[in-house]
Amino acid sequence: MGTRYYLLRGLLAVPTGLIFLAAGLTNTPPIGDEPVSGSAPWFVLALGVAAVGYYVVNRYYVTTFGRVEPSRRTLVRIAVLTLACAAIMCVGITLDIQLDLPVSLFGAAFGVALLFYYRLLNVLRPYHLVLLGGLTVLALAPIWGGLDDKVSPVMIPIGLVTIVIGLLDHRDLLASLRRARSARVDEDADGRP
Repeated sequence: MGTRYYLLRGLLAVPTGLIFLAAGLTNTPPIGDEPVSGSAPWFVLALGVAAVGYYVVNRYYVTTFGRVEPSRRTLVRIAVLTLACAAIMCVGITLDIQLDLPVSLFGAAFGVALLFYYRLLNVLRPYHLVLLGGLTVLALAPIWGGLDDKVSPVMIPIGLVTIVIGLLDHRDLLASLRRARSARVDEDADGRP
């Protein structure tokens, strides 16, 4: 249950989604040789709001459910998979910048990498398949060609998907904790240890 709790603290994804949304809407941070956008102060403000959000959400989880840490082996596995996902996404961004393809490889890489992440950590749910699969299909739709910047526009659906998945992960976490608590109550009522 500790690993599941750790991975499904979905409200922590909401500030991350906000950062993606802000990056997409403000075209910040600059990618490649782009000049800094005039909207950069709004992006910096969004980063500040996200930082406060991370703190508040983390405090909520700690004060409501306590501090739960998975085993060291699980933490290493999570770290390795997170770095692998980040590398795959970086390749997608780089290819989007270098090539003028009609698709968004960054968006597709994001969707596919997170599907594998959730699957390899044994927390893949149907809503992950629908949302990340839908994002991947959208990213592979031939609507992204001809844009000067394909990376910023795809960050908008990435941000929205990240927020929705975070909210659904949190809902799943609460349901899992209720089931675990109910099973414990049933054991106590039956006189079993």
